[in-house]
Amino acid sequence: MSLAKYFKFLVNGGVLGLCSWGLQMLIFRLFGRGDGNSYALASLLTYIPFMLLNFSIQRRLIFVVPGCFVRFVVVNIFMMFVVSALSPLCREFVTLACGGSSGDYGGFILAAVIGATPSFLLSQFFVFRNRTLERKQSSTGHRQMVESPARGEANERVEVE
Repeated sequence: MSLAKYFKFLVNGGVLGLCSWGLQMLIFRLFGRGDGNSYALASLLTYIPFMLLNFSIQRRLIFVVPGCFVRFVVVNIFMMFVVSALSPLCREFVTLACGGSSGDYGGFILAAVIGATPSFLLSQFFVFRNRTLERKQSSTGHRQMVESPARGEANERVEVE
């Protein structure tokens, strides 16, 4: 794990998080209604383009390998559940530590910060791995799945069951 990659990952997440929060609020206000459906739709309309942008940034600037978009979506949905589960606990912690209504504002932020490390590790080792699976024919004539190295790596073969 590279600290430089981790730092870029955190900065990227923070900047995109702030930008998506601003866009979500703008879209919500453009709808002109204050109901829950408008809020949910504004969140969805914000989430989709920012997920595509985030994948592109991570692929090109942070991990610098192609990655798998489906795995990226799975990791993001999983982390959304993790952060959602942590948020109430973090809200209580921040309220106890700082008092007042500080937990209402800081609980989610703390949960997101806690979730950043597992999100980074899942992204690095599950989404943006350097190896891809290929179907090859063995010397006995049977087809098998093997990992092939990424560009620039040694040509070692590892069988995958």
